[in-house]
Amino acid sequence: MNPHYPLMTRRVVPQALLDPEIFRADIIAQNNGCPNIRWEKAFPCPCKWVTTFGGQTGEVGGEQRPECEKCRNAGVYYVRQLDTFAQVGSAGAQVDNKGRLTGDSWQRVQANFTCLPETAPAKDDRLTLLTAWMQVSERRTRKRQVEHLRFPIEVKEVVSASPNDPYIAVCRPETIIELAWSSSAGVFVQSGEQGVNFEVVDGALDHEGGTDAGVPVGCDYIVTYHIHPRYIIQGHPFIHRPALTKFPHQVGPQETPRATEMAVLAAGYLEIVGAAPGSTGV
Repeated sequence: MNPHYPLMTRRVVPQALLDPEIFRADIIAQNNGCPNIRWEKAFPCPCKWVTTFGGQTGEVGGEQRPECEKCRNAGVYYVRQLDTFAQVGSAGAQVDNKGRLTGDSWQRVQANFTCLPETAPAKDDRLTLLTAWMQVSERRTRKRQVEHLRFPIEVKEVVSASPNDPYIAVCRPETIIELAWSSSAGVFVQSGEQGVNFEVVDGALDHEGGTDAGVPVGCDYIVTYHIHPRYIIQGHPFIHRPALTKFPHQVGPQETPRATEMAVLAAGYLEIVGAAPGSTGV
């Protein structure tokens, strides 16, 4: 008997041996049953929708509106989908053997998402990694009581030494790290305190949620807060593909080729650093 049974040819038809149910169970177990991805689908906004018809280029939705409340003059708005699961790999910039960023990798901090078959993010969609946190700073001018920052303000559990005993570690929730503002003349006024000068409500900044006065209307302020990393999708290679379910030369009746649901591989660039060239996402 041939010890290398079953016989295989040198060239094998591409196989689809992935069981999507096993993949689904694995990533759900890895995340303890809690979704680790927030998916937002991108759609063009009517305020800035430009198209070409009959050789003429014009705006379909009327004049551009810089103060559009839907897309904030970005030309695209997002609709949140149900939170889902995905495996995340290669999250980071490219560095050389000394740890220094190479080329334009500081603008191309990329992550690869292996999503479930029913999750098929398209170009310019956003995927937010719910199991990681980043610290960002943002400068704004107060215009209203409740202001939504560029990213939703997230809660992070911070472990630090107890103020009474440095040998005891305490865990406390933290959202905004620092908020300071200046007067209308550009002179530093003070730093605020959460619960006193402001409050965080559903990921937004409430300037009048504290017990004392906060940032006056018209003044500039800089806020440093925690966010979940958000990536702009630049495309994916496939969703489904037909493939044989068994090797071509195995003994026994062969199953007919059929379409097998495959996991979706999507690549995205970190939004805080900047979208890839040509992307409409901001």
